Amino acid sequence: MWHNSASVVRTVASDTDPFLITFGIQQGLALSPFLFNVVLDSVSAYIQDQPPWLMMYADDIVLVDENRLKLERRMNLWKVTREINGLKLYVAKIEYMAYENPNSSTIQIELEPAVKSEKYRFLGCVSHESSSIYHDIQPKSAPLGTNSGRSQL
Repeated sequence: MWHNSASVVRTVASDTDPFLITFGIQQGLALSPFLFNVVLDSVSAYIQDQPPWLMMYADDIVLVDENRLKLERRMNLWKVTREINGLKLYVAKIEYMAYENPNSSTIQIELEPAVKSEKYRFLGCVSHESSSIYHDIQPKSAPLGTNSGRSQL
């Protein structure tokens, strides 16, 4: 982590003047996802759950629950827990999906509505509100008779 460090931006023409980095982790650093997980793990240890109810990879977090109200309560608990520990949860970046009742009301996180999504991708797998696997398989399969990017011998 950085504390009172300086950095410059290198461009084709020249380097910028140095500017202070007062806090944070350098983006793009190989350790960044690991450090984020270490911090998030300790901050949220008492509200965590086992997969598939909670899945975390770097800064992607998936919370699963049986109904919208339980999920809304958990999301609000996550937001409060993170903010108490100096981390921010941006509601504008949160998406949720409903399997049972796609037309249910929106999830509110401290009175801000979360974005409703028909599908989401986590670690390369697509989940769709219809519970169909078609949305995951269809983009990966090429029409018959096409090369689909494979080299021919």
